[in-house]
Amino acid sequence: MPETGNTGTTVGEAALQASRKSEAVPGLSLGLMLLSAGPVVILVLLIAVLSFLSPYFLTGRNLSNILAQTAVISVVAMGQHLVILTRGIDLSVGSNLALASVVGALSFHAGAPAILVIAVMVGCGAAVGAVNGLFYVFGRLPHPFIITLATLSIAKGLALQLADGRAIPGMPDSIDALGRDAVWGLPGSVFVVAGVAAVLFIMAKTMVWGRWIYAVGGRPDAALRMGIPVSWVLVSVYVISGLCAGIGPSSLPAAPTPVRRCSAICWNWIRSRR
Repeated sequence: MPETGNTGTTVGEAALQASRKSEAVPGLSLGLMLLSAGPVVILVLLIAVLSFLSPYFLTGRNLSNILAQTAVISVVAMGQHLVILTRGIDLSVGSNLALASVVGALSFHAGAPAILVIAVMVGCGAAVGAVNGLFYVFGRLPHPFIITLATLSIAKGLALQLADGRAIPGMPDSIDALGRDAVWGLPGSVFVVAGVAAVLFIMAKTMVWGRWIYAVGGRPDAALRMGIPVSWVLVSVYVISGLCAGIGPSSLPAAPTPVRRCSAICWNWIRSRR
């Protein structure tokens, strides 16, 4: 007990000294605040520069297009965020997204309804995430880089094999509508992003599981001594990362007719040159 008290006093004194140093150096507190807000500041500056360079950047049509094009990246990034909080990385999300898209398109052409197509894509993404988490944790790999790099190649190869190396057009109308239709002036995919963000925010900030993620990422050995199931927490974040990759195809924007026509022309030209 005396050691605990001394440790607490030492930590308190260190925090007090750090606070005094930040107050003693002019502008240090402001600099730390700007550093923490760095991504937001960069985004604001980028918007200002692009708005100055082009009068069309801040138009409603262009902003709606940007939101639709970045929706899938946002969904995948939110799942990746949880993995990064645990000091990990998931390199397979791009290939996982491609595999889920191909499996969903094949199930649609096989006659599956929209709800089953979505379930197949989400399940495919979660399965790849489970493979990543289980092999990393219970295979006692030194770093998730190894297994996620392997599943990156495996998922990409499976997607190419199942698709026979070609694009598979077509998705249920309800899924296409998310990327095609607008609600209150916003693309439908924006609401998919908002829904995923709300669910993950609630899980990470209000549930015990969310606190476990931060504990595992901060000090995994201390989290283990506290009785936190570190192994299953790690598996869960990789499953959620894969699940978000499976949700991604649902928020892909539907390509307009000119783009589809242009893609077909380019593909026919490539085939004629072989």
